[in-house]
Amino acid sequence: MIESPSPLPVSHVLHSSLALLAAAPVGLYVTDTLGSCIYANPRWSDISGMPAWQALGQGWVQALHPEDRERIYQRWSEVANEQTEFEDEYRYLRPDGTIRWLHGVARVFRQSDGEIGGYIGTVTDITHRKVLEQARERQSQVMEAITRCSPFGIFHLSAQGHIMSMNPAAELMFGHRSDESCGQLLETICPHPPKGDPSSPAWQRTLLKRPAYQPGLFEERVCQRRDGTLFPVRRAASLLVDAEGRSLGRLEVMQDIGLEIELREALVAREARLKGILDHVTDAIFTIDQAGNLLSTNPALARLFGYSVTMLLGQPLDMLLPRFRESDSRGFIDTISQTPTGVTDEHGHWEMTARHRNGATFPIHLSLAAYIMGEQRQFTGVLHDLRQLKEREAHLCLQLQRVLETNVQMLCETGRLEAQNDALSKLAGIDEATGLSNRQLFEQQLTTAWLHHLQLARPLALLRLDIDRFEPCFTSIPPSQRQTYLGQIATALSQGVTRTGDMLAQYGEGRFVVMLTNTGEVGALMVAERLRLLITSLPHQPPPDFADPLTLSIGVASMVPTHQEQPAHLVMMADQALFLAQRNGCNQVSCFLDR
Repeated sequence: MIESPSPLPVSHVLHSSLALLAAAPVGLYVTDTLGSCIYANPRWSDISGMPAWQALGQGWVQALHPEDRERIYQRWSEVANEQTEFEDEYRYLRPDGTIRWLHGVARVFRQSDGEIGGYIGTVTDITHRKVLEQARERQSQVMEAITRCSPFGIFHLSAQGHIMSMNPAAELMFGHRSDESCGQLLETICPHPPKGDPSSPAWQRTLLKRPAYQPGLFEERVCQRRDGTLFPVRRAASLLVDAEGRSLGRLEVMQDIGLEIELREALVAREARLKGILDHVTDAIFTIDQAGNLLSTNPALARLFGYSVTMLLGQPLDMLLPRFRESDSRGFIDTISQTPTGVTDEHGHWEMTARHRNGATFPIHLSLAAYIMGEQRQFTGVLHDLRQLKEREAHLCLQLQRVLETNVQMLCETGRLEAQNDALSKLAGIDEATGLSNRQLFEQQLTTAWLHHLQLARPLALLRLDIDRFEPCFTSIPPSQRQTYLGQIATALSQGVTRTGDMLAQYGEGRFVVMLTNTGEVGALMVAERLRLLITSLPHQPPPDFADPLTLSIGVASMVPTHQEQPAHLVMMADQALFLAQRNGCNQVSCFLDR
């Protein structure tokens, strides 16, 4: 008897039988009248993987598989309440994760006074049987699915040849439903048609001449559909027997091979057409074995080399291509011959010299492709006469050389004209007096810089510079002297604008403009002040008639370009700043104030 931390009382009769229960080969348990476990034998513990003391009371419920637990517990509660018998199949989930299938039975036992003392139950391990049943069920489902989804018509016949079942493909093939065909002889819905008339297709006349079908064979026959149309089938049968060899009927499988026969006939027709093509093409076509011997040729090859077809068969290809064995094509054949036979898409192309029967040589193009014939690898080749092509190539090379010479002359002339155009374009954008870029070129560069800084979201600065008192100082002196002074001013300003990307330009007579890329307000003010000092420190001053030194007024503006503004807005800002510098007394730098 298994010890329990708190054993429950049992009857005197049960106490005397516990030794027998413990030795039983099946799992045994005892419950009280309420269905609570008071004893479980060692075999029950072996099956469930739960110690007997854990099964006491309602502890046995934890051994049940989670999917069966609620159902079995409810069923057991009903049995205990109604004091009836229990029988069911269910599962135990052992602590090691394995599952055991059980057949459980419980019966009421009565004490000596006739009162119900509780229940005695047994659990029998039926896992092996369940595994076999599930395997058979899965196999049956797989076979049913295969039969249902098979494109072949499948008939299950009795030993007497009556139809027991037929799959959907058979129904579609013969036009009979399964429910109306069951119980009929197979020949009733799959009749063997009468002999075909001479006007019927060739495949019908051929198949109808064959003897009657014998089960166990695999052959092609003609069958008749419900609507009377004839069609070819490939038919096979297998006898079904039980374990003792008694006949259970047979299984017949029929495949509609109408499309296959059509393809077969189409292949024959295709081969006939291919032969006609090979006999009339202008290119020489041949087949050779791995040794390089000719297996077949078309008439074009015989004509090309001055032989007859029969003279060429069996001869080595070297007879037509003297250097074939020394060429890369021979190595190609040797390499392919050593590769696995599954590789059949190898091909190669070469140019070599061929020899006519009369000894004359001429250029040809050789193409070889590998294919498998049975267990041997063979090669198909095409020879194309290159004599006319070589002549055309020589003629085209001569023409091409002349065209190239003409193109070289045109390129030289084009380069000269482009250089002249570039020089003219540069001259058109340069102010003659100062040597600086003129206003038109500046506006083009400003637009380009505006779009670039708009994309980068970086500041662009503009300086507007005017020579103070330009009118009284410069208009009264001769033009040549005025140009000299303006050139000196432009040279001095150029020394202050040296950064790549920045631009100094002539904006009018006595007026200049500076574009500073990637520059904010502070940097622009520093550059402007440097330019102002450069002018005031010039060693050459205006004519002696003017006592005041040469000075500049500079307006500064900087902004990050936006989609809402145009480059002209930045120019307007710089003009306003310049006006402010001139109004405040000239010779100074003013910055645009947005007020």
